[in-house]
Amino acid sequence: MAVRPRHHSLLTDAKWQAALGRQSTVEKVLDFVVTHWARLQNNPPEDMLFAKPEPKITKYFGLSLCKFAKTYGITGIFIVEHNVADIDEVKQELEKRGRTDITYFSNGIDPALEFVLECKKLKPSSLGKASRR
Repeated sequence: MAVRPRHHSLLTDAKWQAALGRQSTVEKVLDFVVTHWARLQNNPPEDMLFAKPEPKITKYFGLSLCKFAKTYGITGIFIVEHNVADIDEVKQELEKRGRTDITYFSNGIDPALEFVLECKKLKPSSLGKASRR
């Protein structure tokens, strides 16, 4: 369905997006995630030390996001290790099973906002290469 010209600015203009709240909400949640990570890295808890495996770091971070979200004014929820799958209704079986690291669901936006944070632990050697690019 094509967007009629008179509605184009409503869907694309930053001022309209801010007034409607969706874009500012995405930015607010992402800002919280980045700020919270940085705060935890100032004095990392035992489960978030670099020597720990990625799943342990991710789980601690996700649960910490859950605990402190309301403090930062985030009204949605973070779910750690969220199970996902498609359902084949004919076969009555689950297909494409998987698990996300951390999933965020809004509770005050229509349509609802959902996004996934997939966490990867980079080797120290790859960090140096990435910063030189």
